[in-house]
Amino acid sequence: GPKTVEVRSKDAVQRSLSAKYIFINAGTRASRPRLDGLDDVPALDNASIMELDIVPDHLLILGGGYIGLEFGQLFRRFGSRVTIIQSAGQLLTREDPDIAGEVAKILQQDGVEVLLKARAIHVRQVDRSIQLEVQQHGHSTTLAGSHLLVATGRTPNSDTLNLAAAGIKTNDRGFIEVNDRLGTTASAVYALGDIKGGPAFTHISYDDFRIIRANLLEKKNASTNNRQVPYTVFIDPQLGRVGLTETEARAQKRNIRVAKLPMTSVARALEVDETRGFM
Repeated sequence: GPKTVEVRSKDAVQRSLSAKYIFINAGTRASRPRLDGLDDVPALDNASIMELDIVPDHLLILGGGYIGLEFGQLFRRFGSRVTIIQSAGQLLTREDPDIAGEVAKILQQDGVEVLLKARAIHVRQVDRSIQLEVQQHGHSTTLAGSHLLVATGRTPNSDTLNLAAAGIKTNDRGFIEVNDRLGTTASAVYALGDIKGGPAFTHISYDDFRIIRANLLEKKNASTNNRQVPYTVFIDPQLGRVGLTETEARAQKRNIRVAKLPMTSVARALEVDETRGFM
């Protein structure tokens, strides 16, 4: 039978909406790490940093994922001093170590300071300065910046949807569990995009739509199984990948061969004088 969603607007007006199918595409929001003092400082996230009308003197960035790296290089080229604080031993933890190392090298060449195996333990605001206490290699130091960007991951917007009442299961991080056809644990209810976990890219959300459209409207048997996901980090030069990393392939005991070609040996790269990195 029809599915029903109860909706309450900001002015407290409640409505019931019914349909044969329900599609959940509520996305994610910036995560807030457990950091002493964070609630008392004007921290930025991936959305609010876009509203700045000044160039930060010194931008501190918590997190070494694609959001932190893209904004880090961007503001460095605008003229900011930039420091990236990453708790892991490499940037971009889902990439192979040599890839992550090359990205760190390129950012450092641009003047971005990269701190690895560095754990933020306290932050406070002193006058117009944001002071971040960081522990690295057994020693503590205090970084003083003008702005703080928190880029430590994403949290699914599932916590206010009362999914359990509909029998919709989530994992321990709150992402909705789906099958290979994007169906949830409730019949005729589907989840698309970032809220179901996995690669958080616009083109993944669009491909989720393609799968559901093909199955429901065209009576096909489209699936996410063996879906090859192209992936880009929009730094300069860009990092692009599709499929398994070398680390993932070896963990699956695949029989692989690895080839590496520095961009200094690529004619096109030489022609445009962009020879950093490798393929």
